[in-house]
Amino acid sequence: ISACLVGSEMCIRDRSPAASKKSHPIQCSNEYFGNLSDATPCVSKSTNDINIFQLNVRGICDINKFNHLVSLLGSFHCKFDFIIFTEVKLSLHHPISLYNIPGFNTYSSLRTHSSGGGLLVFISNYINVLNHKSESIMFEKLTVNFSTGQHNFNLVTNYRPPVQSNLNSFLDDLENVCAEARCDTFLVGDFNIDPSYCDAPSSAYSQLLSSYGFIVCNDKQTRCASGRVIDHFAANFSHKFPIQNFTIVVDETLTDHNLVITNIKSVPRSSR
Repeated sequence: ISACLVGSEMCIRDRSPAASKKSHPIQCSNEYFGNLSDATPCVSKSTNDINIFQLNVRGICDINKFNHLVSLLGSFHCKFDFIIFTEVKLSLHHPISLYNIPGFNTYSSLRTHSSGGGLLVFISNYINVLNHKSESIMFEKLTVNFSTGQHNFNLVTNYRPPVQSNLNSFLDDLENVCAEARCDTFLVGDFNIDPSYCDAPSSAYSQLLSSYGFIVCNDKQTRCASGRVIDHFAANFSHKFPIQNFTIVVDETLTDHNLVITNIKSVPRSSR
């Protein structure tokens, strides 16, 4: 199914070879915390789980802000496998080598000539990255294929600016990602779309994902000012591995988005 917008109308084009897929019981849970201290004991510390930390940081040109964010990570006393910062507002001309976290490799998708948007993704040295691809046209995207030793995944991180002009291109690209997924895949980042809304963009987005077996697993507000869920963890494997999401309010001087931590449970992996 391909979803597009014409004016304010939504049209759905059925292009998928199997428009309907077998439904499986999903295994997702969600918790919301109004402060960091209540959340920190709840995040999994099991080495058999995958922990993903994602936050729209609203710019980290100030290296002191980045250092503050790194210290925030230490509050959880657990090992994150992926640390994802969206809307970093860095360009390719910034000294990216300054932005590093010990024990992690750094990947990015940044704009060439401007310092808006952008992605920084930090991946634990324990994760075997098989290949990766960075794209920045009307939105930023970073695709990483990785292995835990016994299981392969695709991680696709997005930042889509909140403008109508990029929506059709974004949905077309998203459909390609979903249609071409050959292994378990999760989509993360700031999509600037709320799947719980009943407007045309939200309906197009939700229908596209569901037609390829993806669901948005987190359902708590990620931007307090609007009360909307625009930072997502979506996956096509929620029937295989239990998924637990924690949405956490952080210091408003850092960002006006909430932190989303996702725990994928009981993933087969090599010892680390």
